[in-house]
Amino acid sequence: MDELDVVPEMSSRVPICDPSALEGMHTGSLLSRLHLLQKCEENFNQSDRVDMADAPDPSQTEFIEFKNTPEWATAYRD
Repeated sequence: MDELDVVPEMSSRVPICDPSALEGMHTGSLLSRLHLLQKCEENFNQSDRVDMADAPDPSQTEFIEFKNTPEWATAYRD
């Protein structure tokens, strides 16, 4: 790869997880999940998603990608 080649950092995608599954996770895994949640973009409209017309639906993708969703708020709280 050349010095001028820029690989954009992927926005964070966090799997939607049942709260009971969180209870069995190690502390490091929980902290990693928290870090990924914090790295999510604020919202779809301010993202660099030029290849998509509509925001991805977390209920269909099973991933959290934006902070302005109820799924993000629930995951961050849990």
